[in-house]
Amino acid sequence: MTAEEALRDVKRAASAGQVMLTAHARERMRDRSATARDVERAIRTSTTAVKRSLAEEKWRLSGGVDLDGDALDVVVACDSGGWNWNVVTVY
Repeated sequence: MTAEEALRDVKRAASAGQVMLTAHARERMRDRSATARDVERAIRTSTTAVKRSLAEEKWRLSGGVDLDGDALDVVVACDSGGWNWNVVTVY
């Protein structure tokens, strides 16, 4: 999967409410006072995706903002078929 494909697919999944939050992501969200809607907005407004792992489909999304307009980077991972996306952490 290319960066462009990953960005397109995770944005599509986020817009459809089909991105799951891991327990670790929920912890980081609490630390940063971010809501699920903030994370969804950050994904939908992200401008770049950088692969974080050569062995798996894990991507850092940057350039996105939360509902207040503050920068929020999101790390997501998908299954081998590219259908199921999970938020791993937020920055």
